[in-house]
Amino acid sequence: MNDEDLNRKFDLVADQLATVTTNLQRVEEVQARDRTRLDRLERVVKMALRVGLRERRDTREKINALIDSQIRLEQAMLESRTQTNALIDSQIRLEQAMLESRTQMNVFQERTSAFEEKVGTALTEMAQAIKYTNQRIDTLGGNGQGKE
Repeated sequence: MNDEDLNRKFDLVADQLATVTTNLQRVEEVQARDRTRLDRLERVVKMALRVGLRERRDTREKINALIDSQIRLEQAMLESRTQTNALIDSQIRLEQAMLESRTQMNVFQERTSAFEEKVGTALTEMAQAIKYTNQRIDTLGGNGQGKE
């Protein structure tokens, strides 16, 4: 091998080394861009996860608030039903008391009417008795027996 062959081989190796170096630089640039993209992607995924977790927590809180509200509503409805039943029972007792009062009032009115009839009859009889007594007094007074 002469110098010229050796120089050609050195040139060939140098060209290949330059190509490998250039390719290596390109690979490193691509890797740097990929690293940047990967870092950006990682930040985006982390932000998305944080947002998702926050939304999940908010949703869970809203669901728990709805559950609590539903429980309070059911308790209020139960109380309302209990109060409504108490009002119905009270109304029934009131209607029964009013019916008893009407019955007692009717009995009282019948007794009062009967008493008024008896009083009326007694007053009529008394008026007749007074009239008869007055007539007898007048009769006795007219004979001169009672006068002095």
